[in-house]
Amino acid sequence: MNVIPSLVVGGDVVDRETTSWVSHPLRENKSGSVVAVLMVLITGVAVYVFSDGMGASRVSAVAWGCFSCAALVFSLRSFFFPHRFRIDEEGIIAKSVFGVQRIRWDQVRRFVCNENGGYLSTRKIPSRLDVYRGVHIRFGPSRETVIEQIRQRIKVHEFKNDDEALLSSEEVAK
Repeated sequence: MNVIPSLVVGGDVVDRETTSWVSHPLRENKSGSVVAVLMVLITGVAVYVFSDGMGASRVSAVAWGCFSCAALVFSLRSFFFPHRFRIDEEGIIAKSVFGVQRIRWDQVRRFVCNENGGYLSTRKIPSRLDVYRGVHIRFGPSRETVIEQIRQRIKVHEFKNDDEALLSSEEVAK
């Protein structure tokens, strides 16, 4: 985790502390990595054998095997590829191989965390739309530091309505 202190330009603080980290579940979870890679390879070989047994040409069978491996890796992309996160004064940025997500602190209405990571939502109440409206984060090796940073940043921003509140994972479970 990198922490960059405030910059002072002309007596004004330009930016408070910026925290950034990389989470790569494939490297962090050794036993899960072995199982995941083996399952992808076994599936690719099984598709190849099945395609070859059905009378497809060898080139076609190899293509189908490779396609199945690629489809599995893509569907498990949050596990196979690293994610970069950055917390700054304005919000949090989550970057991966397939895109960038950003949420500003004044948009956050709910922060839920569990053993797998956290979720910052623009919705106060859990919904099926959460997948499209928030940012999933993985804490990586510095879990407690990241959670504290997020909670400090959220507290700084006041909510527009008195009835809006942050929900912990215990409150959401009720």
